[in-house]
Amino acid sequence: MSNGLSTVKPGDLITSRLWGELVAKCLELEQRIANLENGTTNGLVITGLDPSGQVRIGDELRVLGRNFSTPAQNNVVRINGSRVEVFKFSSSATQLVFDIPQVPIPSSGSSVLEVQNAAGETASRPLDLAPALAIPQGRIEVMYLQAPILPVDDPNLEAGRDYVFLFEMTARVDLRATYRLTPQISASGWQAALLENDSDLVRASNTVTLPGTSGSSSAASHQVRVRVRIAEGASSSANLTLGVVEITSGTRVTPGNASINLQLDSPPPVPDDRVRISLSSTPNADVIGSRVVFQRNEPGGIRFNLLFSQAGKYQVATAFRSPTGWTRLGLSPRTFNRGAGENQDVTVTLRAEDLAVETDLLFDVTSDDGSLSVQYVQPIGVS
Repeated sequence: MSNGLSTVKPGDLITSRLWGELVAKCLELEQRIANLENGTTNGLVITGLDPSGQVRIGDELRVLGRNFSTPAQNNVVRINGSRVEVFKFSSSATQLVFDIPQVPIPSSGSSVLEVQNAAGETASRPLDLAPALAIPQGRIEVMYLQAPILPVDDPNLEAGRDYVFLFEMTARVDLRATYRLTPQISASGWQAALLENDSDLVRASNTVTLPGTSGSSSAASHQVRVRVRIAEGASSSANLTLGVVEITSGTRVTPGNASINLQLDSPPPVPDDRVRISLSSTPNADVIGSRVVFQRNEPGGIRFNLLFSQAGKYQVATAFRSPTGWTRLGLSPRTFNRGAGENQDVTVTLRAEDLAVETDLLFDVTSDDGSLSVQYVQPIGVS
């Protein structure tokens, strides 16, 4: 019969996890002996924890065992002496399920979980408990900032040459966070690479760390240089995108990107900073990496934030790069007036039908006088 302990061979390292298993087994044997001495062989027993390894404050924990009282509130559960007050509906006589509340963690790092049922029977178990993981929250703006500097008598993009485009990422995020930068280019014969800020060498890392900021008007910014290499025989046009995502597990920072269309034998596009477009939130949809993911046949939303540097009347429109299986249920508002420095939220409501596959939502902002036309490309998918 297995005793539930890991097998140790000569020369193996005795880890804290194995030591914890030994302590837990000793506590379980102590409880069994106490039950036998009291003539109660079917008393309260903790047989395991799920997850069995390290957990953090705020994580869900399942305490597995026998003879827990029902409902779960009839048990007294303490972690390091602090009581757990809220249990989940899936709790039963064989498991207690709850999110670990804010409790003190001993300086020694040795935490203890204790359970007492309504009959007064007790059981305990060591717990590998760590502080809550700080989760950044906010959004990312990415702007095309500067076109390559070209000679007046040679202003066009040509095959067989390299060009450097300058972008700027702005993080409106509450905590210090690390961001992954991903340049992508869509056509044959075109290549994109991140460059160091102070040289034309390819960046050693595609991540950057920025400080957190406080207040809705505060932000941290970082300029990003992207080299575009056009091979001989390359396609006549390409779409260049710089995507930025925050990489903390469980992040609450919405990703951002900026896209520009490039054409051979034509000048590079001129940056337009009159509107900054960013992904604000995703009602009834999930963000996975840079993509907004919808449940099939369920309506969901994408809310964009628009920040204008010039007063005017503006309108928005949407399209799908590949519309098969996708339905737009709403777009609000479609037109509006905004002053310089003012924000506008716009919500697009979509539904992924049975045939929907991954594609891009094209979100266009134009001015009433026709002088501004900016497109934001948002990848979307289904689960």
